[in-house]
Amino acid sequence: MSPTSSYTHVNWALTGTAGALTIGRYAIRYVSSRRFFWDDLVHLCALVVLIAHGGTDQLSLNSKARIKNAANSKPRPSQTYLLGLYEHNERLSSVNNCFLYLVFWIVKLSFLMLYRFLFQSSTPFKKAWWVVLAFTVVTFWVPIAGVLSTCAGADTVADYKACDGQTHGRVIKLEYSCVVNIVSDLAIMALPFWMLKDLKIAMSQKLGLAFIFSFAIVCVALDIVRVVEAVSQNQALYTVIEINLVVVMSCLPTYRSLLSIRQRNKPHQSHPWRSLEQGNYWRSHEGDNHPLRRRKSSDFEVEMSAKSIHITQALDISNVARDSDPLDTTSKPARAASSPAVRTQAFS
Repeated sequence: MSPTSSYTHVNWALTGTAGALTIGRYAIRYVSSRRFFWDDLVHLCALVVLIAHGGTDQLSLNSKARIKNAANSKPRPSQTYLLGLYEHNERLSSVNNCFLYLVFWIVKLSFLMLYRFLFQSSTPFKKAWWVVLAFTVVTFWVPIAGVLSTCAGADTVADYKACDGQTHGRVIKLEYSCVVNIVSDLAIMALPFWMLKDLKIAMSQKLGLAFIFSFAIVCVALDIVRVVEAVSQNQALYTVIEINLVVVMSCLPTYRSLLSIRQRNKPHQSHPWRSLEQGNYWRSHEGDNHPLRRRKSSDFEVEMSAKSIHITQALDISNVARDSDPLDTTSKPARAASSPAVRTQAFS
């Protein structure tokens, strides 16, 4: 099997795996809640762009093979024909690289939407969330600008004369893109950790949440490896691994809900993520007159306990109130009749 065929198999096998996990993600959400959330919609966009990236990657691979075959054929084709093949390949590579960074930033947005839902009751968090969102949107244009200015500018992206000898410049721009990608990943990862320290939940539950929130570390490591390998012109494999892995990791928080469903189905066994429902602080629609709100505690404890309940319920999507999602088309009276007493809010 040729290296090209092996790469093709790896490329589409990983894309197929990401697609299968995405189908499972939506199945879990639908079975548990009968509706989808904003992060589901954003994740779907990431999958669509991932498939487009795989397609342009395959076209670029075939284009490079045609260039190699044409250059080695006898009689040798005309210079004009070879330049046409080269320019076509450069256009494909530019589109492919734009798709690469688009997937990265769409997945970032998916996690941001998830974190906004989990911590929506915290005003300081929402302010920090908007700052990180703005930073993420701005930094998206850094790698895109790097792709479009690979040779000299967007109008010369496929010009052989302008691009010839620009290998060092391409690596420098790739390093800049790597830096902003890593910084934005760490900023997004820091958001939930900032809230995690004040949650009134068991340490084992905090560790479980920390594991979910730490997925970005894997992306950071792969991005560094990809840039290092770019110096030796051997980055293609690491690129296809990283782009598929970020989509896979976007599915994993939903699969934690599947674990909750299985454990709740076991007799006489309660899931540790649901233990907070038996706590002393439960924010209900009945306000301060509710007996559970009469317990002696500071306002901070009440607030953080309510947040803890909200987060564990949100990660276990089947227990989230129906009036919490703006994508839900059910009428408000119907939602009020079927929703539990926990107060949640739509995105504001």
